[in-house]
Amino acid sequence: MAEDKFYFENEKFSLPNFKFTFDFDKSLLNEILKYKNSGKVLDLGCGEGGIDLELSRRGFEVTCVDISKTATEKILEEAKKRKLKIKTICADLENYNLFGDFDVIIFTGVSHFIPREIAKKIVQEIQEHTTKNGLNVIDVLTGKDFFLDREIKKIYSDWKILEFEEYSESFGKMNCILAER
Repeated sequence: MAEDKFYFENEKFSLPNFKFTFDFDKSLLNEILKYKNSGKVLDLGCGEGGIDLELSRRGFEVTCVDISKTATEKILEEAKKRKLKIKTICADLENYNLFGDFDVIIFTGVSHFIPREIAKKIVQEIQEHTTKNGLNVIDVLTGKDFFLDREIKKIYSDWKILEFEEYSESFGKMNCILAER
């Protein structure tokens, strides 16, 4: 069962006392930079957008998408403060159609908010919109209700799997894949 996709907007981002920190996972950044040092990035479900700001600072052309209007507005404000160019799109990934091709597509921390069949369709679109030698970075919550944990390696069987990790978080077990087309 998909969790409440508006949780972060309603319970965190839009609250008057919530402070955006734009923090990001440095190990994720290092993994991306190990394989790419430039190109077009699409971050689906970007949250606070910290990694997007950092990738933009490093010269990547970044587009980030999130269901939270508050988050996309805050990221854009922060990008302007830092004199960075980032395109933000406020959209529900369940109804969002990818456009253009990207060198890196990030889809982390959101698949459990999306019904199984729609998440599978999104991953197929991600693959279709990745350039030759482009990267997909996907992490998924594992468990009986989430298709990706059992199928992710199969879905990427015709790609080069650069990294695959199973790890635990406070909210559950995760699988993370970094694959090259």
